[in-house]
Amino acid sequence: MSNNNIYKEFEQVYSYWLDELAKYSDNQLEFNIDSESWTIGQLYMHLINSTLNFHLKQVGVCISSSENRKGRKSFKGIYCFIFLKKFPPIKIKVPPSEAYTPKQPESKAIIVAGFQNVKEEMEKILSKFKNNKNGKTPHPAFSFLNADEWYKLVLMHWNHHILQKERIDKIMNQ
Repeated sequence: MSNNNIYKEFEQVYSYWLDELAKYSDNQLEFNIDSESWTIGQLYMHLINSTLNFHLKQVGVCISSSENRKGRKSFKGIYCFIFLKKFPPIKIKVPPSEAYTPKQPESKAIIVAGFQNVKEEMEKILSKFKNNKNGKTPHPAFSFLNADEWYKLVLMHWNHHILQKERIDKIMNQ
């Protein structure tokens, strides 16, 4: 799939998340299932922060470097990118930490602004692929990914978190 097509699919999942955001009250954005789970607000912030501060930064590194060109994906990477073409429908648990656990947003407006920034950066980086030096950088689970794969990972990641959102919604609406 071309990066332009990935961006078009991203626009669809982006619209889904933005449309869903409009349905939440401020109290619902702060609803917490338990002390180990994220709120809906934190989930939105995770999508913003991971896209801007991790995935797209890796795209930029891969585009501007030819390092690790021979690096390979792990079995998990091959399974997700080649066979499933998405994350498996499982919970992926990362221990809470200051660096990883998103902060609760102060308002819905912060989420909307963050989403707009993500969309602009996803579109802006498309033009940089023409100067791609085909480098690769390591992913914690998938090993070495190139710029195209990191870009696609944004789409895969946003789609994957729909399951988490639906679990929270179901409990919140009981």
